[in-house]
Amino acid sequence: MRALMLTLVTLSLLQAACSGGASTATTVVSSPTPTGPMTVSLREWAIDVSTPVTKAGIVKLAIRNDGSVPHDLVVVKSDLAPNRLPTASGRVELSQVTTVTQTALLPPGDRAEASFTVERGRYIVLCNVIGHYNSGQFTSFTVE
Repeated sequence: MRALMLTLVTLSLLQAACSGGASTATTVVSSPTPTGPMTVSLREWAIDVSTPVTKAGIVKLAIRNDGSVPHDLVVVKSDLAPNRLPTASGRVELSQVTTVTQTALLPPGDRAEASFTVERGRYIVLCNVIGHYNSGQFTSFTVE
């Protein structure tokens, strides 16, 4: 045991002498741990998102209709308040907003996925089935 300690001390001194006494630092950079998709739950007159704030880049949504009637999902980028989007005939006028992604109509219990790129700003998630947005089926998330 004593011989092993002496060997380790000698090697440490030898390494310091060979490096000219300069200290070196090693920086370990680790990439962020990937997070799962943002989950979105659609139900009568509400939408729940798992992440109200996210980073710019690619966003993945895992969408499920937890309601008892069909719903769709639309994501728009807007500086307007979530309840102030332009509407006509009980639906948001998608031609008057910046639509980022949209799903087909999802029957109760169905699931869907969506991926898209986001930049800084506010995004409004809504159901655009006639009357659903006006009944309060929307929420928002922010991209920093």
